Amino acid sequence: METAFGLSIPRTVAEASDPQRMALLVYDMQVGVVSQIANGAEITARVVTLVQAARVAGVRIVYTRHMFLPKAMAGVCALRTAMAWQRVNTVAEVRPFLLRDSAGFELVPELAPTPDELVLDKISMSAFVGTPLDIVLRDCGIDTFAVTGVATEVGIEPTVRHSLDLGYLPLIVADACGAGDQEAADRALATLAFAGGSLQTTTAALSDLLQAANPKSHDPAAAPSAPRASHREGTLMKIAIIGAGLVGSTLGPAWRRRGHDVAYGVPQPDAAKYASLDAPVMTNRAAALSAEVVVLCTPWQATRQAIADCGDLSGKVVIDCTNPLTPDAASLAVGHTTSGAEQIAGWAPGARVCKAMNQIGAPMMDAPKLPGTPVMFVCGDDAAAKDVVDGLVAELGFEVVDAGDLALARLLEPYGLIWIHLAFRRGFGTGFAFGLLRTA
Repeated sequence: METAFGLSIPRTVAEASDPQRMALLVYDMQVGVVSQIANGAEITARVVTLVQAARVAGVRIVYTRHMFLPKAMAGVCALRTAMAWQRVNTVAEVRPFLLRDSAGFELVPELAPTPDELVLDKISMSAFVGTPLDIVLRDCGIDTFAVTGVATEVGIEPTVRHSLDLGYLPLIVADACGAGDQEAADRALATLAFAGGSLQTTTAALSDLLQAANPKSHDPAAAPSAPRASHREGTLMKIAIIGAGLVGSTLGPAWRRRGHDVAYGVPQPDAAKYASLDAPVMTNRAAALSAEVVVLCTPWQATRQAIADCGDLSGKVVIDCTNPLTPDAASLAVGHTTSGAEQIAGWAPGARVCKAMNQIGAPMMDAPKLPGTPVMFVCGDDAAAKDVVDGLVAELGFEVVDAGDLALARLLEPYGLIWIHLAFRRGFGTGFAFGLLRTA
């Protein structure tokens, strides 16, 4: 979160998705509107998903319904709009449409607003014109809203533009916004993205963020009673663990016990094998979106796809715990003139990649009980990112040594292979680590 002049300035959807300060705006999901778009059923299903996620997270929900007036009261602008939409040349040819209390005027039956949710009727394209929406949101302390519904190119775009002039941060759930003309909708989204101010997201990403923000999605029994701050005084990190194998399922609980906000990113969050994990499980993209630190705990052969599934990682600290092993774990698939960490930096442009936690096995990653303090070498090109990684690694019980820039992973990955070779091919087992001895 950017801060300046005493203000907190969200730059990402994750930073903006505070349930206490946001609302969900469901735009014109009416029977007579949704029936006109080709993928109405698909859009309706996504809107229902968002409504359910918003309710669970305690996000306020506002529905709008568009209303045409009787022809004699419609006025010049409304009649011109009606003729254009109905593709007729005279007012006499205009058919009554979306009149109050008509069947087409009602919300689709899949949406059933609760008594705590607001339904506003309007005759304008912007949901803020002629309705109390602005007053309601401000009085509830809301400065951000996610918008979904129909149609992107007709009413959602002017609503977003108007809201920006009013000082709101609109989050456009692009795949849950239907269109009568898809090309026009795509142009509208592209123009809004170019203009800046608004942010765009997806149904899955926003739903996962709202799930992660819901206290009930965390197991209270597993949470620490007195979280300990990280190396930056008073600061706890939001960490995405990408991969939930031995390494991921060790590091996740370890950092969570120390007070950090942990989520797992996996390809299939609903798979039964993840049910026992002690933190929210979501897609890679959703986990990475809400994280300050992304920790790669995937098999090497799956790492490139996992990074692609995370989406844009620019600006995030990425801890590469992988070793680029061949499938038989006997040698390195990448090495000496480059490294796995350097390849990862290429696959995630703009990410602040550091190599760490690849030089020991999962059973010894959390407070290893040894006669001395084991060493963990860290390398990376970004000094501030290494400071974050150093603190997180030190919390686990390691002496942290800065090995240099990211190219030093060319040494640390073969060094990790030594531990693997001794543990599994020379009979050492997993109960050992390397230490750093110095003269007095």
